[in-house]
Amino acid sequence: TTTPFWDSLEPVEQTTSAVIAGDPPTLIRVLLEGPAKVLPADRVKYSNLMPPFAAAFNDADIAEVLSFARRVFAKGASPVTTEQVAALRKR
Repeated sequence: TTTPFWDSLEPVEQTTSAVIAGDPPTLIRVLLEGPAKVLPADRVKYSNLMPPFAAAFNDADIAEVLSFARRVFAKGASPVTTEQVAALRKR
């Protein structure tokens, strides 16, 4: 038998507690720079490597997407603001 491709994809629950519900700067940097650059090198790795999205989205779009993820997957977590994203993008 063959293993379904989705068995090698990172499950949302793996990221939820550590990154989505964590401090906003780390979450923002993961989206801007990609997890390979931001998260610990010794973390579990999956076949679906997420690229950096800094060039693809503006600050408001990133704030909106991350706020949605925190609202859905990390109940009670504060929203991410456009100002937070802009400040980290400038660094």
